[in-house]
Amino acid sequence: MITRGFLAVCFAFVVGCQGQADSGAATSAPAPAPSALGSVEQATGAHILIAYKGALRAPENVTRTREDAQKLASELVARARAGESFEELARKYSDDASSARGGEAGTFDKKDVRKPFDVLFTLSPGQVGDVAETDYGFHLIERVR
Repeated sequence: MITRGFLAVCFAFVVGCQGQADSGAATSAPAPAPSALGSVEQATGAHILIAYKGALRAPENVTRTREDAQKLASELVARARAGESFEELARKYSDDASSARGGEAGTFDKKDVRKPFDVLFTLSPGQVGDVAETDYGFHLIERVR
């Protein structure tokens, strides 16, 4: 199981995080403009990681292929968008330590978030973004608040 510390590195939500790979084909809409008050935009997110054999830091018990992981991630996005509980999907399928918390990743300042997780700030609360791939596997991101 991947640790909470790893989640912070993987998400690269911490300013100055070293060693984060920005590989993958994640695309997102342009970030919204700052508010008129100039305050820092924050968002609370949840996360599901679908790792595959050979992915960076994949748990030893993960045996699925990259193709199987991508297919599962796409299926989970569709299920979450159809109304299935993201929290329950995270508990059942995520290869990340946040699975024990239903995928809860915390609240983050927009300025601290790197690609592909910056999609969090393009989503409305309750909305699930498209699948994003990094060296760690396939990620599903839900904006909670």
